[in-house]
Amino acid sequence: MIVQVFPCLVLLVKLVLLSVLLPSATGSYHCSNNATQNSYLWRIEASPPIYLFGTMHVPYKKLWDDVPDNVKSVLSLSEHLCVELRLTDSETSKNLSACRYLPKNETLESVLPGGLYVRVLKYFVRIQNQFPKWLFGNASINGLSRIESDRLFHAMIGNWNRLRPVWLLMLISSLSRENVQERSIPLLDVFLDRAAEGMGKNVEAVEVYKEQCRPFNRLNNTKVFVALRKLLDYLEPLADGPISSTDSDLETYNCGDFKSLVSARPILPLPSSSKLPNLTSEEAGDLESINEFLVSQIVYRRNRRMSKTIMSLLSRQRNETYLFAIGAGHFVGERNVVHMLKKKGYSVNRLSVTETIPGPPLPKNIISLGDPSSQLTILNISSTIPTLPPNRPSHVPPTLSPETIARIIQSVFNNTQSIYTVDSVEVTPTTTSLNSATASTTVATPTSSVTPPTSSSSQTRSLTISDSQRTSDDSAFIPSASSGLRYNIGLVCVTLFFVLLIITSAL
Repeated sequence: MIVQVFPCLVLLVKLVLLSVLLPSATGSYHCSNNATQNSYLWRIEASPPIYLFGTMHVPYKKLWDDVPDNVKSVLSLSEHLCVELRLTDSETSKNLSACRYLPKNETLESVLPGGLYVRVLKYFVRIQNQFPKWLFGNASINGLSRIESDRLFHAMIGNWNRLRPVWLLMLISSLSRENVQERSIPLLDVFLDRAAEGMGKNVEAVEVYKEQCRPFNRLNNTKVFVALRKLLDYLEPLADGPISSTDSDLETYNCGDFKSLVSARPILPLPSSSKLPNLTSEEAGDLESINEFLVSQIVYRRNRRMSKTIMSLLSRQRNETYLFAIGAGHFVGERNVVHMLKKKGYSVNRLSVTETIPGPPLPKNIISLGDPSSQLTILNISSTIPTLPPNRPSHVPPTLSPETIARIIQSVFNNTQSIYTVDSVEVTPTTTSLNSATASTTVATPTSSVTPPTSSSSQTRSLTISDSQRTSDDSAFIPSASSGLRYNIGLVCVTLFFVLLIITSAL
């Protein structure tokens, strides 16, 4: 028994050392070439003032360290936080998911042109084969890691065959190594929502789900097919590689000309026209017409609605401070929210990153409030170790990379109770076989039930809709468990791990 426990102890000591020595995973962008850090904080001069903060819809760890101190002060002193949508609200999440699907009895197989559907199937197969590498790096891929990566893949694509074509395009665009590795990190908007709620503030939505979802559903499918083909033209040669997005947008947000970035970027997640291979003038025209429609609906129309919501709030008798945290793109470019407020006579000033705003400090546990999964919670170890199916190797490779070690430990402690849990989808995989004249491909096609994330609050507040009672569904995709000596050893390892942490913290 002691002989078996000793390697585990050595492994845990190495893990502690790695956690100390390895650099942080958070992004930090220091402006170079004498560039000044951008500010996305505005103050509407009223009594009390209303603040506007332009966010980016990215994992909070990439940006939180670079959020200016005055923004954090405003978050602390405000009694109300207003976000675009309350993605932590189960009803909102459920409606957003439902909005993405085709009408009843329709599938992508019946909607997409045959050749395009075959390309999508083949692309999914290639991406599924990349998942083990994205998750485990250069570690040996064994049966256990293959099961994990396959289940995660099915959970991320969900019931994809029922998606509308435009939402299929967005799904395909999102399947990158970076997104897979950061899947459990809340977006900055969600982080702010949870943190504010944990601090006892009122969190309210300025929109309803229809305003974000339905414009995409009104797109002409024929033109969406063109966009999907061009996206696959771009991605297919990269499918056997990392398909990793860059952080240049974050650098531009912090230090560069974000206004020009927003104005030049299409709404659909497509590469720039110069990167799309063999783009004809007709195809370019179709993509441009899609973008023009979405800019008018997703940007300009929403800007008008948001500015009206803010002006309605300004006209009320109130004695509390509000912070609006919405996408930075709504504060730059033509017909933005700030311009519309100024046009109506309101005084709106952009604050520099160095301007001090007095206010109470944020609580020390702000990270755990906004990202509950960042806190380790001891679980029943037997509930987190999957049972391997017959004919699958049951051993763990003798050499594990730091990423693999961290993921194994995470599977024991993660608050979501399983590393296979993805925010809103529970999947039961089935298999669909594809036979064509040119190839025979097998792709796993899951059937899914949508289980939106829950919130700790029992009520959701909105500036645009009446209060509604939340529902709660705590179901998660938890693999079945087995017992045995190795799990008891694992429990001893977990205990030793915490003893080590206590000793190191005491020293």
